[in-house]
Amino acid sequence: MQDGPASSNGSGTRPLTDEERKALLEQPLVGIFSTLAPMGWIHSVPVHFVRDGDDVRFVTGRDSVKSRNARRSGRATLCVETSTPTERRYVSLEGAVHFEAVSLSDLARLDEKYGRSDADGFNEGTFDQDVIAVIRPVRWIAWSDRDG
Repeated sequence: MQDGPASSNGSGTRPLTDEERKALLEQPLVGIFSTLAPMGWIHSVPVHFVRDGDDVRFVTGRDSVKSRNARRSGRATLCVETSTPTERRYVSLEGAVHFEAVSLSDLARLDEKYGRSDADGFNEGTFDQDVIAVIRPVRWIAWSDRDG
């Protein structure tokens, strides 16, 4: 679900189309993953991620703060932004989080997107302390802000 007005407000601000939103999420940009800590503060950290349909996936430590927070609340957000001299585009998504075992497919897709080599030398024990966090968005905010 896209939040906000359905069209530009005349100031150069407009919602991204579904195609633009998906294209932005395919770029090798860093996402900011945020969860709510038990004491009420927001925990935000950078992550490399891949899109799988509308879901987003990334590797994290099984017992990391972000994993513990997401397991406890069952929800999280991810925000991605890119700017040029005349435009800023961003996507913010919120939804349920679940965890899966790290797969060679996930690592290969991350390697391809970000030009990394994490999948090199992958074996069953390499990522045994890690998991794949999967966010299934229920709320999207995707906008373009133009200057001039």
